[in-house]
Amino acid sequence: MKVPAYKLLKKIVKEREVCLLELYEMLPKKFGDYRDLMPLAFLCSEGYLQHGWTSSNGEEHTNSYLLASIF
Repeated sequence: MKVPAYKLLKKIVKEREVCLLELYEMLPKKFGDYRDLMPLAFLCSEGYLQHGWTSSNGEEHTNSYLLASIF
């Protein structure tokens, strides 16, 4: 099965806490920009992963494109 988000989630469940760099290295690099990080951003925006990035008014970012560009 070639589903990058599933592989990331599997590793996180196994280890409970994973460095962002480790997850980045697991992702296939097809575009060389923020689009390569979309599987990780999707997991965060859908609530599968917790992240600490918030907007200036204190709300969590839930937009996948914005999270991917932050990563």
